[in-house]
Amino acid sequence: MMLANDLKTYYDEVRRYLDCPKDEQDRLLLSVNKQAIELQVDNPNLDYDGIVEFLGEPESLAASLMERLSPDVVQKFKKKKRRLRLSIIACVAVVVVALSTLVIYTSTIQSGVKIKGDSLTMNPAKKICSTIVALVLVFCAMPFSQAQAANDPETLFYVEDLGNGITVETTITIYPGVTRNQSTSAISSSEFKNNGVWIATVSLKAYFTYNGITAGVTGTEYSKSLASGWSYTNHKITTTNVSSSSGGTATLTATLKDFPINVPVRLSLHCAPNGAITRG
Repeated sequence: MMLANDLKTYYDEVRRYLDCPKDEQDRLLLSVNKQAIELQVDNPNLDYDGIVEFLGEPESLAASLMERLSPDVVQKFKKKKRRLRLSIIACVAVVVVALSTLVIYTSTIQSGVKIKGDSLTMNPAKKICSTIVALVLVFCAMPFSQAQAANDPETLFYVEDLGNGITVETTITIYPGVTRNQSTSAISSSEFKNNGVWIATVSLKAYFTYNGITAGVTGTEYSKSLASGWSYTNHKITTTNVSSSSGGTATLTATLKDFPINVPVRLSLHCAPNGAITRG
């Protein structure tokens, strides 16, 4: 457990230095996961310093991982960050102006309030100005909430009971599609437990392309982590590499074994022609 915590800390540090989109970060870290699994099996008592000794400093590892990305991907991400930064600066400036206006008119608002009978009425000019300030604040907040919602991955969670004390907890993380390229990706990660005790984690990541009429699988990656005594056999990944009107599906099947127990493994992701991803 201590090594697992140290590995998570190490992964978080590496991720901090990966200057690329979230799905690319996950893909790069997934490639490192195989080394980490071997490290975990061969050196269960290793601490954080030992991990650094084996895998390298987080910043150095991140730099080597970034070299695997195409310059086009990196440049697009940096341009997107610059645009976001400029948008933030612009909105902050508008908010400052709006707040300044609000303060000025708040200080004079009383002079614009008249008593008519038992009711209060506000000077029309000041009422309009106050309304404008409120609308500016609302519209400044909207782009940020919408951008955040658009960039956040969607997460689905399932729990299955396979019988004989075996349960499977599956988390599917769906990343926002890139409309311009009509591509998207998702990760299905299943945690297997025997009477509540963790025995294995198997993950499948699939990349899809779609055009509104057809969809297909463009690539897959997988990783696995096993508790002591368990083995992973009969591994197979099947995909619909040719775009189909019924969509693209990537499916991983395997078997977890610890005699006399055999546990079937099946992870599947499906992408519809409109880019919607579901459990296959």
